[in-house]
Amino acid sequence: MLRCLVFGGSGVIGSSTTDLLARMGHHVGATYFNTPQETDSSSGSESEVFWTRCDVRDPTQVVATVESFVQTHGAPDAVIYAVGDPAETTSFIDPAAQAQYVLVTAAELRRALDLNTLGAIHVCQAVSNIMTATGGNIVIVGALDGFKAMPSPVHFAASKAALKGVVESLAKRLGAFNIRVNLVVPGLLDLGASSAIDASLKQTYLKHCGLKRFAKREEVADMLAWFATENTYITGQAIVMDGGL
Repeated sequence: MLRCLVFGGSGVIGSSTTDLLARMGHHVGATYFNTPQETDSSSGSESEVFWTRCDVRDPTQVVATVESFVQTHGAPDAVIYAVGDPAETTSFIDPAAQAQYVLVTAAELRRALDLNTLGAIHVCQAVSNIMTATGGNIVIVGALDGFKAMPSPVHFAASKAALKGVVESLAKRLGAFNIRVNLVVPGLLDLGASSAIDASLKQTYLKHCGLKRFAKREEVADMLAWFATENTYITGQAIVMDGGL
């Protein structure tokens, strides 16, 4: 039985991962920001999920969340960063608005970087010193926008692309302490933000996707759970789950 901490546990991917880890019988802590109704224990789980509200843009809140988890459960064996803003516009935006993609304001860029990049760094900083004594896995959820050429908003793509460098750098620095750091990059899902994408653009995605279908959130959760609980040697990698795009 491992101790797992999921940042962004109330989102589409985060909730599936949190529930899976709990059903596997692990000690699970999870955070939410705008969704307090998600703070009930996962139904059907063998162990309770302990929920905490946390704004990952604030490093003091991140540290407090980690310290609270450690006091209750001990040092985490696995930490997953699955934070995302449902209001963010993601992959495959309407091509008619393509010219507007580069017209990003400084405020929009800062918001994306604070949540997607700096938030992940805050979490890694808060847990790495604690995990150096025991080792473990840190898994960050990325986005295809930051890994492949996509018609997506430049600020969102930039904030997600930066995560690859974060993971590679931390893998080198933390490897001596047996801490593995990896990035899981999902493609389009069959629900969530993908539901707002134009039908013609979905068909374009499926046309070029080797498996000819979207990913299921359970498939992403399975991958995250494996990296969190089973991985012993993979580090510094970006695992792309796009069905062969």
